Amino acid sequence: MTTVSRYVNGKYGKMSAKTRQKIQQAIKDVDYHVNRQAQMLKRQNSHLIGVVVADVENFFSSLLFKGADQVLS
Repeated sequence: MTTVSRYVNGKYGKMSAKTRQKIQQAIKDVDYHVNRQAQMLKRQNSHLIGVVVADVENFFSSLLFKGADQVLS
């Protein structure tokens, strides 16, 4: 399991080419995709920012969201 984790996280340093190929094929066979939300929970770092507004339908709220998105991007 540790070897697969290393592969998924791009740490191939101590891994043979044969092992990388086997893991890559297994990932392809089961159509595995990394769950970014699970990774963020594990790392306790989501890169999310909460915004509290009184009325989301208010025009000012949409401007606030757009501005915050531009600044944070």
